[in-house]
Amino acid sequence: MKYFTKVSGRELQVEVVESDGGLSLIVNGKPHHAELDRIGSDNLFSLIIDNRSHQLFFEEADNGHWVSVDGHKFFVELEDEKAHFIRGLIKSAAKPQRLTEIKAPMPGLIVKLFVKENQPVKKGDGLVIIEAMKMENEIRANGDGTVKKILLNEGDSVDKGTVLIIMK
Repeated sequence: MKYFTKVSGRELQVEVVESDGGLSLIVNGKPHHAELDRIGSDNLFSLIIDNRSHQLFFEEADNGHWVSVDGHKFFVELEDEKAHFIRGLIKSAAKPQRLTEIKAPMPGLIVKLFVKENQPVKKGDGLVIIEAMKMENEIRANGDGTVKKILLNEGDSVDKGTVLIIMK
């Protein structure tokens, strides 16, 4: 069975294969031999991985588990292959391709354009500089996309709320 995990924010892909000699784990493409046994309580385990012994303790939490490995505590999110696939479908369906208008946050003068039409941009890329009250303010892309239309030129005056650039 394949799992997609996040351990304290770090993403790992783990495949678990049961065999007579214990478990085979493939973590991000690297194989490991493992044995897992419950010790006493429901949440305490002994894990031997690649001939190294570890003590594990699990605590349930919202959206995951707290796992203590040899006294070091980690937050772990776990998702099987089917749930991961379904979440990916839901995420992609939730992101409709639509046009986004980049508007002037204040009245001012367009000092510099950093982009051209049909240019791809990443979130945070500079698009335009507006000078207002002798201060230059850089307007940045609020997400990844492509510049569909530029509705102004350098030197133009704009009012607050004027559409400057249309992104897709």
